[in-house]
Amino acid sequence: MNVTIHQPHFFPWLGYFNKLANTDIFVVLDDVQFRTQYFQNRTLIKTIQSRSEWITVPISHEKIKPTISNTNIYGSYWKKKVIRNLEVNYCKAPFFNYYINDISKIITQSGISLLKLNIDTISYINSILNIKTKIIFSSDYKTSLEPTTRVIELCKASNCNNLIIGEGNSQYYHDIERIKSNNIKIIKQDFRRNHPVYSQINGVFLKNLSILDLLFNVGSDESENIIKTIWTI
Repeated sequence: MNVTIHQPHFFPWLGYFNKLANTDIFVVLDDVQFRTQYFQNRTLIKTIQSRSEWITVPISHEKIKPTISNTNIYGSYWKKKVIRNLEVNYCKAPFFNYYINDISKIITQSGISLLKLNIDTISYINSILNIKTKIIFSSDYKTSLEPTTRVIELCKASNCNNLIIGEGNSQYYHDIERIKSNNIKIIKQDFRRNHPVYSQINGVFLKNLSILDLLFNVGSDESENIIKTIWTI
């Protein structure tokens, strides 16, 4: 069986869901340290000026860096700002009105953690794209703090012998040969280099945006077809 192990992101990009669509089990890394200025609390959208722009969930500042599962969201003012940002930039997208109410309900929930918000966004998109991948959490298992050992232990705990890794730092951050020596096959995603081009409003086509850009522009059927194409080497 295939497994991918990843931190939970806020309305992630297309490649994130491409991995989820091609795996059996998604291990959410919720017990690792929260990473600032990263995708755990922000995502990229396209503006009406045809530029990419961050939308961000503000995080409470702690004296000690929290794990993702213990990361708290700061305030509630950002909710209207995020929704308004989506409205301004995507109101003319063909499928915007199909999804904005559900997305607004997820964003405007009260009293939730960043982990809960991100899992809700991922689960919602999975349901629209008919992704049936099982979601489990690394915090439910006692594993090593050493990154490569943790990955090996999580693969074994989930009974998976094929590990899908992305095109980011993971293939350099981990000891790939040691993973292979534990009878775990490495499947390298090749999505970014083969990024799909789809109908997109607001001028010139931009890559590497939030899944929301795809969904608002082409709807669920074409989004599912694009996401479930296998871009691996």
